[in-house]
Amino acid sequence: MAASKTLARQLRRHFGVADPDGASKIASVLAAPQSDPELHARIVAAFPRFLEALGDSYAQLERDVTLGTRSLELSSAELTAANQKLHAEAMAQAGVLRELRETANRLLADSSRPPLTDEVTDLLTMSSLMSDLVRQRAVAETEVSRTRSQLVSAIENLEAAIVMYDEDRRLIICNSRHREMFASVAHLLVPGTPHDVILRELYRRGAAGVLASDDEATWVEAMLERDHMTAGVCERQLDDRWIRIENAQTPDRLTVSLRTDITQFRQMTVELINAKESAERANVAKSYFLANMSHEIRTPMNGILGMAELARGLAVQPEQREYLDLVLSSADALLVIINDILDFSKIEAGKLTLESIPFSLRATLDRSLMALVQKAKDKGVSLRTESDPRLLEQELLGDPVRLSQVIINLVGNAVKFTESGEVVLRLGGRFRPDRTFTLEVSVDDTGIGIPADKLGLIFEAFSQADASTTRRFGGTGLGLAISARLVALMGGQIDVESREGSGSRFRFTAKMGLAPVQASASVDVGGAVAARRGGAGATTAIAAAPMRILLAEDNVVNQRLALSLLDRLGHRAIVAPTGQAALERLDDGEFDLVLMDVQMPVMGGLEAARRIRERERGSGRRIPIIAMTANAMQGDREACLAAGMDGYVSKPITPVGLAAELARVIDRVPR
Repeated sequence: MAASKTLARQLRRHFGVADPDGASKIASVLAAPQSDPELHARIVAAFPRFLEALGDSYAQLERDVTLGTRSLELSSAELTAANQKLHAEAMAQAGVLRELRETANRLLADSSRPPLTDEVTDLLTMSSLMSDLVRQRAVAETEVSRTRSQLVSAIENLEAAIVMYDEDRRLIICNSRHREMFASVAHLLVPGTPHDVILRELYRRGAAGVLASDDEATWVEAMLERDHMTAGVCERQLDDRWIRIENAQTPDRLTVSLRTDITQFRQMTVELINAKESAERANVAKSYFLANMSHEIRTPMNGILGMAELARGLAVQPEQREYLDLVLSSADALLVIINDILDFSKIEAGKLTLESIPFSLRATLDRSLMALVQKAKDKGVSLRTESDPRLLEQELLGDPVRLSQVIINLVGNAVKFTESGEVVLRLGGRFRPDRTFTLEVSVDDTGIGIPADKLGLIFEAFSQADASTTRRFGGTGLGLAISARLVALMGGQIDVESREGSGSRFRFTAKMGLAPVQASASVDVGGAVAARRGGAGATTAIAAAPMRILLAEDNVVNQRLALSLLDRLGHRAIVAPTGQAALERLDDGEFDLVLMDVQMPVMGGLEAARRIRERERGSGRRIPIIAMTANAMQGDREACLAAGMDGYVSKPITPVGLAAELARVIDRVPR
């Protein structure tokens, strides 16, 4: 043991005692001087020098301990072992001094013994103080060792690689993750190794990021600059991995570098980007599919509804009119389903936007209920409204078509599910100081009601209270889902109260603006919510002066229908089956207006419209063009207007809608 060797050396040097039990022998001689008078005399004479030398040994020991604690070149296990060794030696020395002090105190207390000199007493006091210092130092070193051990353990257990260099760019410490990351130079990753030595070895081993054109000295200098002169974060590739590097400099000029493997994170990011792009492509494909589906379904529907409408006007037998009424009713029901699917798809894709235009609440309400009044009457169900007359005269700012759509859905459902009794539509509202208005609408019926366990599902898409194969009522299950989403877009809420067998109450709110006082005309809800067929509820068509119209349409049935409708409106039309044919017809004769289908072979309607506008440039002439298309997706109308068209009618075409659009365009577009 180091303490025993040091003590033996001091005893031999000052007292001539060299055996391993020399300290005990000195103690016994001091206790019984007559046992060895010569040794006792040497002890008394040499004791001051002995304690002084021993003090020097303690001073040297303190310097060694200080140096050991400041050295970071020791591993955690080595440092702990060294501290334990120093602590054991200090305890051994303290034990010897304690034994000597106790012996001296006994001698001083024994009056029969000759007194020791004052110098010996002072030296004993000094040895006691030094012993206390050794104990305090040992406790402090133990605490330092424990703290450093915890720090090293924490660094070792980090998922990230960490390395620290001193102000001379020499390695102080690194964890196992760092050694794994730089396995090719792991043998150099020991405390004291200069950073440039490690970098040169990495260069020679062809580390990731080293180009064939890179000079060794230039590359090493650049890496040193990056790691020691620039604090911050960067990412770089290391072999087949991506590493995130964070560098920082401490106030005492130490460099700390944290390296995190972000390969998996980057892979996930790439996968998310690919998934997003794939979803966007799928969404585009879905939009194209819906547009094509809309066109392919609406084109024959236009012929069915139009021709049935014309045939109904010519029918003379009641039975014929009844059959045609059934055809028109079935076609109308199919068109409602198509419109619901398209509306829901637009809402889900976030492509449905609301207008904010002035409209009359009374006119919107009248047109919403126009087709439903007869249905209720046919079933023997009373349909009535309750509202403040002053409210109905109010001019509002909002989207009348979508408001009407919600009202039609709710009132239509109420009529459909009510066998007897009544359906009541109530309207109210609250004016606000900021010139906004919250419309409050409720629909009450005495119908079959909704089971309690279905109330939470009815506003979900494709959900119905009765989903069995024997259900009595049809529908897609989209009406309420669309209504709920439209109400949300209008800044309101929708809810339902119902009891099975006792009827239901649907309520919703919608935030509207107040139209300026000077607004004297409201926007007509138009063909989207008006009755399809003529009669007491239909809007009287606005007559326009007879015109010579070029009809660009490739479908033969739709050609026949459009020609018949235009003839009934007093116009003369010539057919062009393609966009290219339409351009040639315009070269051959004068026309007042072009009624242009959008999807045609050879040349589509959009391209034909652009060609027409290019021809007119600088001529001072402009022929009105109205798009006539089965496309009904969001943006189709805007695309037609952007191509240079002036109006837009959606198939299936109604006589009222076509007449109104012809009159509007002719009135507004100078020829």
